[in-house]
Amino acid sequence: MTRFLTTLGFLILCQISLSQVKFANEFTVSNDFIEATQRTYITELYDAVSYTDLSKNDKKEVFNRLRENTKLFTKRGSVGFDENLVINKTKLPPSWDLLDGLNANFERIADKVLPSDMSMEKIDSGISNFKGHTYVFFTSLIRMPDFERFTSQYIISVNNINYMIVVNSFKNLSFSDVITDIKKE
Repeated sequence: MTRFLTTLGFLILCQISLSQVKFANEFTVSNDFIEATQRTYITELYDAVSYTDLSKNDKKEVFNRLRENTKLFTKRGSVGFDENLVINKTKLPPSWDLLDGLNANFERIADKVLPSDMSMEKIDSGISNFKGHTYVFFTSLIRMPDFERFTSQYIISVNNINYMIVVNSFKNLSFSDVITDIKKE
């Protein structure tokens, strides 16, 4: 079931927007997270794309786009990929319109993608600031019979590049819990 949750996160990234890419170096990631191994990186990206209803060519295109625009981290001590951090380039800038759209469509998206034995509850959303950078955040709690996990999405613009940062964890981690610094050009 945890693989489904991870895949769900990647599918959200696909809708919004063979080695780890060398980008997103602007972010200093907490020591609680380590960059995913090559094997984990490829496996998670492949799994995310394989669960879609896209054609074979479209899946290949999405996989290649994700591969070029995604960086994955796992939480130290986490079993498998249960707790993770995903940094993905996106075309969406942080804005009130984006936040309004996330809030307005939350229940519809949750009802559409979650199996009947799972639920997703909105915990918090808003706009905040970290070291001079404005970001949109949206946090939810996913529950199933024997498992629950927080998912936080952060959309931030750094050096004129928009990023979506997704944090999946058993504790409700804040932006500053996972990103400790942002380097400017």
